[in-house]
Amino acid sequence: MATVTPPSTESTGRLRLCAGWPLARRAGMGTIRFGGAAMTRRMLDAAGVGQSSRVVDLAPGRGATGALLNGVNLHSYTAVCGTPAVAAAVRGRIDGLERRTVIGTPDATGLPDGEASAVIAETLLTGLSDPGKEAVLRETARILRPGGCAAFHELAIVDDPWARGALPLRDLLAAPARGGLRPLNVRGWRDLVAPAGLEVVGASLGTFTPPDLAEALRDATGRDKLLIAARLMLPGRVAPRWRAVAYELDAHAAELASIVLVVRRPVLALA
Repeated sequence: MATVTPPSTESTGRLRLCAGWPLARRAGMGTIRFGGAAMTRRMLDAAGVGQSSRVVDLAPGRGATGALLNGVNLHSYTAVCGTPAVAAAVRGRIDGLERRTVIGTPDATGLPDGEASAVIAETLLTGLSDPGKEAVLRETARILRPGGCAAFHELAIVDDPWARGALPLRDLLAAPARGGLRPLNVRGWRDLVAPAGLEVVGASLGTFTPPDLAEALRDATGRDKLLIAARLMLPGRVAPRWRAVAYELDAHAAELASIVLVVRRPVLALA
């Protein structure tokens, strides 16, 4: 295993949020799964991850998803990590000579065109603005080989908050004090895809699982457990943000779902 720093690439603006869900990144919690492990498995299946796959993970967190693939005879697994510290954490969870990390961002990976047969990411797009989402999808289209699939495990709004005269749920969750989440409804997720040169294969909804600190700690390695606990106990803004986000997500759980959005790079270019 190795960490590779790819050649610099032109970008209209590299994403500031490289590790997925903003609150998870600030707290050092790695991956927080909106639909739990069941939706992670659905994401991997939907992307066609299996024997001989060339997998690129755009939001590897601290390596939990990559660790699920240790027993799979992949051609390669590449985790795109925002910092050397994240890369080191991921390398500690993945096994095999064909597994590697690179330093980059989800919108500017530095990987060659057509590098991947499958691209995966968990709780990445939900934490980004619409331009950020679109930039990641364009990069996904570039690094996918023709016919390759990508799957994103994200958060979806299933009810229209305007219908009950409530504050728009997306605007509520987008407030920085509440984690800066920007989920879309199913149609919104699907509408993002075509401008990036991709086509929708499907969108699979699952039960929304509110973020659970105990689950995050179980998913972490020994050193990360101490890091998470320290950041939440020390004075500062992480713990209040965590409580605020957890409260809002729990309060609106009936209006939320997890979603696996599955897209494909067409074999022939879209007109």
